Amino acid sequence: PPGIHCGSEDDDLAKAVRHMEALKIRRLPVINKSKRMVGILSLGDVGHSAPSDLLTEVVKKVSAHH
Repeated sequence: PPGIHCGSEDDDLAKAVRHMEALKIRRLPVINKSKRMVGILSLGDVGHSAPSDLLTEVVKKVSAHH
């Protein structure tokens, strides 16, 4: 639906992080192929597995928005 942004459970982490950065959001709902929500990815979750330089840039940009 328009206005609702989410990621697919098949997306890779970098794609999800770029999506969050572009939308200036800290959390992204994740859906499966049946369009059912299976979870929420937060920047905090990403911080444990993303390269630190990528995450630092995204957090700076997203935080600057608020």
